[in-house]
Amino acid sequence: MVCTMLMLNMLDSVEACPACLGTDIRKLTLVQSLIDSDQIVLADGTDSPKHYRVLSTIKGTTAPGQIVTLLTADIPWNGNPRVMPFILSRHAFKQQWVIVGNISVGHEAWLQQIALMKRTNQLTEQDWQERVRFFFGYLGNTEPVIDESAFEEIRRSPYAAMLGLKQQLDEDKLITLMSSATDRLPLYTLLLGIAGGNAGHAHIVKMLAKSYAGHEVDNLAALMTASMEIEGARGLAQLRERYIRKSDRHSDEMLALITALGVQGEVDRAIKRDNVVETYREILTRRRELAGYVAVQLTRWKRWDMADDFAPILSKGIPDPATEFAVLDYMRMNPLPAAKEAVARFDRRQR
Repeated sequence: MVCTMLMLNMLDSVEACPACLGTDIRKLTLVQSLIDSDQIVLADGTDSPKHYRVLSTIKGTTAPGQIVTLLTADIPWNGNPRVMPFILSRHAFKQQWVIVGNISVGHEAWLQQIALMKRTNQLTEQDWQERVRFFFGYLGNTEPVIDESAFEEIRRSPYAAMLGLKQQLDEDKLITLMSSATDRLPLYTLLLGIAGGNAGHAHIVKMLAKSYAGHEVDNLAALMTASMEIEGARGLAQLRERYIRKSDRHSDEMLALITALGVQGEVDRAIKRDNVVETYREILTRRRELAGYVAVQLTRWKRWDMADDFAPILSKGIPDPATEFAVLDYMRMNPLPAAKEAVARFDRRQR
């Protein structure tokens, strides 16, 4: 089930950098909720758990002093009933108010900026860079909901947009933050690789060696991405030697490498996409159980030149349904004769 979820995330995360994401990509963030809402207010509690008095209007026409009513007394989004004021929003389609968070008085301007942002599916490459710079300025903010929102939005951004932060990054500060980071470690690792300084490089080499020795995978995709960002082709060659050509590497470690290669191949800069595809080809020859993950990325790029590599995998049968689906999707969309012939043989066997 976990593998299926990860493969679906690769399909869904068209914009987001997969080296930063876990399996919670479908969870709506506070920022996304505010952008989608037609009414947003700051409100104070009343004696009734369902009724809230509006303090200020962030978006829409609900005026200060009005009482808004929740459908139930439940407080979603982990809202704390003892913290005031509340951020309440209402979506035009649902026509019901919900609590989406808490924030101190004095941050209305920030909320208004958020509410007026474009949806991510409307952003251009330049928009993404501006968005990442905006949220980076609030990373570490003393107001918890602002700091958390900045982190969530940056980590869900394309890696290419993160690269624009290079001149703003302080590698010593990032190394310090990484020492106590947990869920933020992958993002800080990517940013350290983008910073590209000597101290950051040494830190990533040390962490990657520790991960290799202990078969650790929690932050491995980000470490691999950062290593290739700094070392380029040399970093890729080391990863191929240590992971692809070693039979003791676990499938989760190989999946981390596939993910990191996808991040770098998407940008097509530190590691050229052609080199990534060639590395995927080597992975397929040694670890066919990971064919689905490779197929997802190749389909995204419309790189059809690996039809001959997938044909024997399809002919031998694929026990995992998610992997079979991804490989078939790649082969059915593939215009090359080898792909069409392999699919035809597969379809005949299914009759």
